[in-house]
Amino acid sequence: MRLADRVLPETIFRPLRGIGTAIAMAGMPAERSCSREYLSLVLGRKPTLRDVWRHFFAFEEALMDKLRAANGKILPCTYAEGSANCSEWLLGDRPLLLGTFHVEPRT
Repeated sequence: MRLADRVLPETIFRPLRGIGTAIAMAGMPAERSCSREYLSLVLGRKPTLRDVWRHFFAFEEALMDKLRAANGKILPCTYAEGSANCSEWLLGDRPLLLGTFHVEPRT
């Protein structure tokens, strides 16, 4: 992914990531089911296949941002009103763990 990001223009690489997302969805039935359940709660309706794909693709794009940041690329960032600007922390010399959170469905 990192190599492709360096050598392919975004107009070619983004659609390829979209196809990869569809392939990942096809091979991940449990994750697809969790995504549907999560989206049904968030959207207040039964999610479409496109909704689920967009959810998977958003996760993929977040991973790409992490890879790009790891390669030293400066990513555009907007801070919400009242939030702290963490640029100094991000640019510091200490190791960082930029992660995600996972929601487990209630039973």
